[in-house]
Amino acid sequence: MVLLVFSLFLTWKQEPLALPANAQAIFVVGQASLDLRGFDLPLWKWMVGCGVVCNLLLLWNPTPQNRQMLAVLQGIAGLGALLLTLRYLSGEIGSILGLVAGLLLAWGALNRYQEITQVTE
Repeated sequence: MVLLVFSLFLTWKQEPLALPANAQAIFVVGQASLDLRGFDLPLWKWMVGCGVVCNLLLLWNPTPQNRQMLAVLQGIAGLGALLLTLRYLSGEIGSILGLVAGLLLAWGALNRYQEITQVTE
């Protein structure tokens, strides 16, 4: 989750600046694109929510009755973070770090589910 939240502080996307044609002749533009951080995109609340849910489910003490439910909920939250990251994937460092964080959250849920099935068999 820390990687997921940290990635939101980094650049996720670059958008070109839309300047009028006569403004380019008057002003010298040093940077022709606008850097958008993860918090500038509409997905940041959902990504933080998915990361928080994954971590809260890890804090819950699993019992034989609720182990599968916890693993499924954690898997849904991990895959949600991964899919949200894939939606805005670009070559910027923030989106790549978000992708790694989403993969780790989804892998953690899968690993937890595999441990549960090995214990119950």
